[in-house]
Amino acid sequence: MDSGPEIKYHAWLVKNHWCARCGRQDARTLSGKYLCFSCAEKERQYHRAYYRDAAQMQARKNKELRERRKAQGLCSTCGAALPTQAYPYRTCPKCRARRRELDTRRREIRSGFSRELREEQGLCVKCGAPRKEGTRPWTGEAYKLCDRCWADAAAGLKKGRAAYQEKYGISYGQRRWNHEHCIRDQGGASP
Repeated sequence: MDSGPEIKYHAWLVKNHWCARCGRQDARTLSGKYLCFSCAEKERQYHRAYYRDAAQMQARKNKELRERRKAQGLCSTCGAALPTQAYPYRTCPKCRARRRELDTRRREIRSGFSRELREEQGLCVKCGAPRKEGTRPWTGEAYKLCDRCWADAAAGLKKGRAAYQEKYGISYGQRRWNHEHCIRDQGGASP
């Protein structure tokens, strides 16, 4: 270790509880710190500005990387090739599954208990509110969602079906009927 005059002076300042930066104010009150209050505040502000700028720069780089991957037809998260050109998502199935799992865990942590526990207690599995009354007509089971989440899910389903019809020119129900009808005509069992 270098034992030049600057090092010795710094060690003397720290030993005697004087500010190691300005050398004038007493730094004894800051529980073992070697800077006075004003110098420590200046250093804190400098570091906060530095890390804020670094975080903004990293966010900008990440956004550019995602946009570049999207333009190349790659997964915007990991850079893997997407399954097909008609694939409607920006991320690959693996990243989508990982993201869905992470969102589920975060939602469970935020709410305080898991989906299974909510279902056992008769609450909406999505938000934890009281469930919708009655049973589902097609299965006879109790509803798992509250009225609000049920309406949101129904709206999303309606939107998805409309997008399917716009994209393929046939409704989802009609496609399913055609598929089952073709299987029956060929002597197979319907799914």
